[in-house]
Formats: sequence, structure tokens, C-alpha cells
Amino acid sequence: MADFLTALVGAHLPLAQTVVVNDLGGLWTEFLTFLPRLIVAIVILIIGLIIASVIRNVVRAGLHRSGLGARIARATGAKDEAQAVAMENTLASLVYYLILLFVIIMVLDSLSLTSVSVPLNGLLSEFLAFIPRLIGAIILAFVAYIVATIVRLVVVNALGAANLDARMSNVSGQAGGMSLTKTIGEIVFYLIFLIFLPGILAALGLDSILAPIGGLVNSILGAIPNIIAAAVLLIIAYFIGTILQRIVSSILRSMGVDSLPQRLGLSRTSAGQAAGQAAQQARVGAAQGVNEVKAEASQSVSQATGGQVNPQVRPTSAPAGGTSLSNIAGYLVLVAILLFAAGEAARLLGFIALSGIIGSLVILLGNVIVALIIFGVGIFLANMVADIINGGGVQQSGLLANFARIAILVLTGTMALRQLGLASDIVNLAFTLGIGALAVAFAVAFGLGGRLPAEHFLEEYRQSVKRNPPNPPPPPPPSASPNLSQNPPPGTGPGL
Repeated sequence: MADFLTALVGAHLPLAQTVVVNDLGGLWTEFLTFLPRLIVAIVILIIGLIIASVIRNVVRAGLHRSGLGARIARATGAKDEAQAVAMENTLASLVYYLILLFVIIMVLDSLSLTSVSVPLNGLLSEFLAFIPRLIGAIILAFVAYIVATIVRLVVVNALGAANLDARMSNVSGQAGGMSLTKTIGEIVFYLIFLIFLPGILAALGLDSILAPIGGLVNSILGAIPNIIAAAVLLIIAYFIGTILQRIVSSILRSMGVDSLPQRLGLSRTSAGQAAGQAAQQARVGAAQGVNEVKAEASQSVSQATGGQVNPQVRPTSAPAGGTSLSNIAGYLVLVAILLFAAGEAARLLGFIALSGIIGSLVILLGNVIVALIIFGVGIFLANMVADIINGGGVQQSGLLANFARIAILVLTGTMALRQLGLASDIVNLAFTLGIGALAVAFAVAFGLGGRLPAEHFLEEYRQSVKRNPPNPPPPPPPSASPNLSQNPPPGTGPGL
């Protein structure tokens, strides 16, 4: 068996040696064929690395010496020198790796590795084709920045020369705050950028987002005239409203409107304190009916002030600021003018629904003012009637005065609620039921309370009728005889 195996191996060994020698020869031949390309690739890689390193150092030095790197760093938010140096290194590294990408593609081509070099070459070709568009977009953005900066500088200087901030502070009465001049300048700056935005997108070839953004920009630019008109309208309305506010407040203050709450018997206290003051005034008014001196004092004060005034409440002028009636009226005038202007501005901008809402607010504000006037007049009349009743000296004058005050306040309060449109049907029904209840109560009270006096009055009337019966009617005159004219009595004839 061993001899057989030895003979078998000895027979096939020359054949195996021949196959191995042939394979090694083929590999060596391929290596010798590939060796020049490998040497060329290594040389290209070494030269590319050297060139990329040199260009990176040149770019870094150029950015540092020209200061362009620091400017780019400041534009991106850098604040110190270290960040500027880091920005320069980053830009130089980008150039370095871009050159290395070219070198790698050349190395792969020299090695005939087309399956790897073709995709990289396509990517690099697209990137190189995009570079001119990127440069064009950067140039256009730079031009937009220069134009926007110049226009902003012109606008800010013009508004500063016009002293717009100081005038607005004088009109509004508030110093400091946000500068309107700078705000307008920033708006103009970004508006210029918005105008250049479609051109920048077109330069980059971003057609997918160019159409919607272009439509948006066109819509905004088309609305700019209306926006400017609305802004001018609001500014003019604010100026006019502020002037009218001061005029109205000054006129009302000079007319003594700030003392009107004291004249009406009101004060800036809580509701409970106001009710307590009203009750105290009613008691004082009742005492005035007994005390003639207090009645004369009340009459003299009433003549001096032009109305019925409680002597316990002396009209004093309210402070010029705060929540005085004159200031409230001035602010209402300002709010009304601003609401009118806001409604018109909303209509100019195409916000029809908002304009309708503002119009409804204006109508509601007018109704509220009218309702307050009605109720204020009611309070004045209620206090005046109560003071008159208290000063009359009649019995139960305090009760009658309070009843009259409540009745007038209920009537004017109902009218005020009806003016506000707050459930007018319910208000009318409640008022009708209240009046009916008062009438029924008055009738029942009069009937029950006047039963005995009425019985006494009827009994006295019956007794007086018995004592003085009515005279009988006079008898009728006697009727004349039918023959009287033909047979006259004796001695009366015509012949006598």
C-alpha cells in the first residue's frame, strides 16, 4: 500500500509543480504590469499631498494677513481672536480636503479602479458645477447686504434728523423705550433682503422652493403700499387721538367734571362704603327737614354749586392724574379714534372680518358710554329728588327719599341695560313686572290702610244727609183753565 501511494505521488508531482509555476508566473507578470501604475499613483498621491498642504498654508496665511478670516468669523458670531483663528483653519482645511478629493480621483484613475472613481468623479463634477452658482449667490447676497446697509443708514439718519423719537416721546408722554427710528431702519434692512431673496434662490438653482417663496415675496411686496398706508393711518390717528385726549381732559377738568362723583354722592371707595355713605346722607337729609339752619346751609350750598348738593359732601377737585373722570374721558376718546383707525387699516389690508369685529367694538363702546351717561344722570336725579324730599320737612321723609331714589335708579338702570342690549326682552319683562307689582302693592296698601278712614268718611256723610235732608222738589205750576180766555172773571172785562 505504501509503495502504491509513493508511486501515485511521484507520478502527479511534476504536474502539480508545473501548475504552481504557471500560476506564479502569471501573478508575477500581472504585478510587473501593475507596478508602473502603482508607482504613478503613489507619486500622484505624494505630490497631491504636498500641493494640498502648501495651498492650505497659503490660504491660512492669506486669510490671516488680509483679515478676511476675522471678518467672516465676526459675521458668523465669533467674538475673540481664538475663534477667528479657528475659522481661518476651518476654511484652509476645506480647501485642503477639496484638493485631496481631486488627488484621490486621479489616483483611482491611474490604478484603473473605475468602479470607485466614476461615482466620485460624478460627485465632484456636480460640486464643481455648483460652485459658480454658489459664488453668484454669495455675490448677490453681498450686494443685497451693501444695499440694505446703505438704505438703512439713510433712513435712520433721515428719521434722526427729523427727531422722530423725541416727537413721539412728547406726544405719548413716555420717555425712553424702544427707538422707533431703529425699528423702522431694521424693517427696511430686512425688506431689502426679502427683495433679493428670489434672485439668490434662482442663482443657487433651487427651483423647487423658488416658486412658493417667489409668490410669497410678490404678495408681500404687493401688500407693502397698503401696509404703509395702514401704518401712516395708525400713526396719524395716534397723533390726533393724543392731542384730542389732552384737549378733552383739559376742558373737562376746567369744567369741574372731576368733582362730579362727589356731587353725585359717590366716592372712589368700595361698594359697601358707598352704600353706607348713601344711607348716612339720607339720615342727614331727614335731619335737615327738622333743622332750619341746616336747611338754609343746604340751600346756600345748592345755590353756589348750581344744584342740590348734600352739605355733608363738599365737592373737591380730583387730582389731575390717575383715574379722574377727565382722564378717563380722554382715554376713551383716544381709544375710540384708534379703534376707528384700526378698523380702516384692517380693511386696507384685506382683513374684512377683523374690520367688522373692530366696528362692533366701536358700537359697543358707544353703547357703554351712553349707558354710563344715562345711569349717571339717573344717579344725579335720584340724589337731587332725595335731597328735595329730605329738605321738605314732611313726615317719613327719609323713607320717601329712599323710595324715590331706588325707583329712579331702577328706571335709569333698566334704560342703561336696554342701551347695552343685554337681554332686552328679559329687562323689559322684569321692569313691567316690577311696575305692576308696585301698582298692585300700592292699591292693596291703599285699600287696606284706608278702609277705616273710608268707613268713617262714609258714616259722616250718611249722618250729615240725615241731619240735613234734601229739600223736596218744588210743586209743578197749576195748569190754566181752557175757558179762561173766553169768559173773563167779573170786573175784568174790556168794557169796565
